Amino acid sequence: MVQFETLDTFLDYGRCLKITNGLIEAVATLDVGPRIVSFSFVGGKNVLMSDRKAFTPQGGEAFDRYYYQGAQFENLGGHRIWISPESLPETYYPDAKPVEYKVDGDKVTFFQKEQTENGVKIRLTLKMSADQPEMIVENTAENISNSNKEFAVWAITVMNREGLEIIPQNTNDTGLLSNRKLILWPYTKIGDERLTLGDRYITLRQDPENDHALKIGTDCNAGTGYYVLGDTVFRKKYQHKIGGNYPDGGVSYETYTNNLILEFETLSELYEVKSNEAITHSECWQLYKAQKPLSDNADEQKIAAFLSAL
Repeated sequence: MVQFETLDTFLDYGRCLKITNGLIEAVATLDVGPRIVSFSFVGGKNVLMSDRKAFTPQGGEAFDRYYYQGAQFENLGGHRIWISPESLPETYYPDAKPVEYKVDGDKVTFFQKEQTENGVKIRLTLKMSADQPEMIVENTAENISNSNKEFAVWAITVMNREGLEIIPQNTNDTGLLSNRKLILWPYTKIGDERLTLGDRYITLRQDPENDHALKIGTDCNAGTGYYVLGDTVFRKKYQHKIGGNYPDGGVSYETYTNNLILEFETLSELYEVKSNEAITHSECWQLYKAQKPLSDNADEQKIAAFLSAL
C-alpha cells in the first residue's frame, strides 16, 4: 500500500512530501523545485545527491535581464525537469519557489509555477508500485505561450557521490552502417580515468577528488542505465526510439560528472509543441540489492554477471 506523509522539514529543503510502500521511499520538495531529493530502500542509503549546501547558485546580469533583479538558479540536487536544447539563462529557471501538489489515489503530481519568461509549465508525477521497489516518474512540460515551440523534455537525476554508472552499448547489427553514437562535450577528456569505453558497456565513476567536468551522450537503444552505490543498485528505464529525432546530435541518454555529482540524464524526442499542448517523458525507477560487489568495472563479463544477478 502506498502512503503519503507531509514533512515539516527534510534536510535543508523545507517542507517535503514522503511517499512509501514499505519497501522503498521517495521524498519530493514542496518549498522549492519540484525535486525528488531522496530515493532509497526504507532505512537504506539515499541514491540521490541531497547536499543542498554543496551547490553555488548561478546568477548575474543575464539572469537579471531575462528573469528579474537578483534571480538565481540553484541546482538543489536530486531529480529535476529541464527543457532541451540547453541555453543560458533560459534553461536555468530560478525555481526556488513553492510548488503545488495533488494526490490522486496512488499517485501524486507536483506543479511548478508557470515559467512565463520561457512560456512553459512543468509538472512531475510520481506513481509508486504498491508492492515492488519501483516508481514511475512522469516528466511533463506544457507550452503555455501563444505560439508553437520546439523542445524536448530533459529528465536530470543527480546521483550521490562515489557510485559507478553503467550504460549498455548498442549491439544491433547494422552491417556496413554505424550502430551507435557517442557525443562529447568540449571539456571532456577521452582519456579521463573515470570513463571506461567497453564493447558492451560504458562505465563512469563519480570521484570526489576529481573536479574536472566530463559529459558524454549516447543513443542508448536499451533505454536503460544503472548506478551502483555500495550494495544498492538504481536502475532507470525509459523508451528510446531508434532513429528518433533527439537533441544534442541525436542522443537520448546523457551523463555529466565532476567532483560533486554524477548526473544521469534521459531525454524525450524533440517535438513541435503547439500552444496549450504538453509532452510527457516517462521513466521507471527501480532499486535492487546487489548479491555481491562489482569487483572490476573494466571486466565486461563481470559486469554482465553482476547485472544478471539483480
